[in-house]
Amino acid sequence: PQIPEINTEEENAIEIEVKPFDKAIKQAGFAAAGYETNNLLSGVVCDISEGILEMASTDGNRLARVREKIENATKQVQLIIPSRTLQEFSRMSSFIDEDSIKIYTDKTKIIFKSENTMLISRLMEGQYPKYNQLIPQESPKEAIVSISQLISSLERVAIMVNEKTSIVKFEFKENKLTLSADTPDSGASEDEFDIDYTSEEMKIAFNYKYVLDSLRNMETSEVKIGLNTPLSATILRPNNDEDYICLIMPVQIRN
Repeated sequence: PQIPEINTEEENAIEIEVKPFDKAIKQAGFAAAGYETNNLLSGVVCDISEGILEMASTDGNRLARVREKIENATKQVQLIIPSRTLQEFSRMSSFIDEDSIKIYTDKTKIIFKSENTMLISRLMEGQYPKYNQLIPQESPKEAIVSISQLISSLERVAIMVNEKTSIVKFEFKENKLTLSADTPDSGASEDEFDIDYTSEEMKIAFNYKYVLDSLRNMETSEVKIGLNTPLSATILRPNNDEDYICLIMPVQIRN
């Protein structure tokens, strides 16, 4: 196919540093919907303004949002980029020797250009959901949990998870977290470990794969879990970092 023509004059360029851009892709891109359609939820919204890059994605059940400071970008722009395009850029970034790349756009196309590489993609058109309105401003209950412990525990408990639902139940008690899963045909699993939690006892359930995806993208040793009710959106963020947020909708527990 012919390479589309896009105005690549300097005044049309957005210059952006490769490392923070690639980091934002990995932290915010995983929550996009996986299906290959023109649905905007299969894209990642990329908002650049006043030296801040904000990137977010959601599939309706979970949401990831990250903010990174960037020095070179002075333009103000909002783009919806297919998540697959950003995954390709992430793979390509290891071949880029320069510290920054240039991005050129028109209404329907985008080009990522370094000295020796170029990636061309379509842009998605439409109004992305107002995702910041979905994020609770505060959480009445908070737990501080070791990420490595929680990942290990989830992986152990998930052996008995129902493959159709992937549900793991979380039970928060005084400085304890109990994880459990069961499959009627196979049996049940349970694991308990110490956490920092002093609010009232609470049971809540999640698709454990969503929790693992969020934890594996956090560059820290502890996660802060913000809770409200068993059916309210739950916030996961690195402890001592306000710039990265993952939101997961719980699953209703059937007794």
